[in-house]
Amino acid sequence: MKWLATIILCLLAFQATAQEPTRGQLLPLVMACQTVPPDDILKKNYNEIPFLDGDTTIIVAPGQTLKGKLRFFLNPGDPKNYTIYFVIGEELYCMVLSGETIAPALNGTPL
Repeated sequence: MKWLATIILCLLAFQATAQEPTRGQLLPLVMACQTVPPDDILKKNYNEIPFLDGDTTIIVAPGQTLKGKLRFFLNPGDPKNYTIYFVIGEELYCMVLSGETIAPALNGTPL
């Protein structure tokens, strides 16, 4: 039920701000959320495995934030597709984005 409320709030925010973005403006983001961890599905369907985890905070509305975990999945083979999830507690997994052909950014001194 929490995921449905999240989607509805995001859609309402999108309708209220559906205009050309300007500098400093918050843009709405809709995330598909589920209660099942995505690990097995991503491994089976896309050969993506967990790659990075970290604490993060997402702005969900002006003046409101939500703390959770960032989970980055990566296909180490070819193509180099990836998916990023925002995990809220141990109960809600929200896909933020996915993409293809990821590569390292080689600027500055390597870690």
